[in-house]
Amino acid sequence: MKMKILALVLVVLLPVLAVTATYATKPTIGTGTATLVSSTMLSSRTAGDNTIATFKNTFQLTGALTGQAVALERDVTHASSDKSFTTFQGEANFTSTAGEASSGTLQIHYVGINNGTFVHGQFVAGHGTGSLADFHGQGEFSGKVVIVGEGGMQLVLNYTLKWHIDPAAVKTKTAA
Repeated sequence: MKMKILALVLVVLLPVLAVTATYATKPTIGTGTATLVSSTMLSSRTAGDNTIATFKNTFQLTGALTGQAVALERDVTHASSDKSFTTFQGEANFTSTAGEASSGTLQIHYVGINNGTFVHGQFVAGHGTGSLADFHGQGEFSGKVVIVGEGGMQLVLNYTLKWHIDPAAVKTKTAA
């Protein structure tokens, strides 16, 4: 009796597993760098010991995502007698420059913390266009703030991205 039930379960599940294997992409893991190439402060105000600022940042990305991201970012610098740190969140519009095979745009939402020398955080990417229309990803980034010249700063972040293509898109492309 147990063998008949097992056989029935396999008969029912095998087509589902075959469809999933045929139409879903396996998650892919990639790495790269995001370099801050420009930053413009749009507004700033204080609230108690905190400073809240809004920036327009431009990043150059290489690696798993290659292209440029323009971000609107909100930073809150928390000052205390011990030390200060900045929490930030932003939304970036990424445009791929990796060629026709991966041309398109993505929205990238990110959050993180900057303690003045080290930056780390997480991000999600999706809502794309073009060949990235069905792209879904999430990842982490980290890097060091490097002071260059008189009051200048350089920020290069290393990122790891885990992504996949929406199964509906793969099915449509496979059927064509």
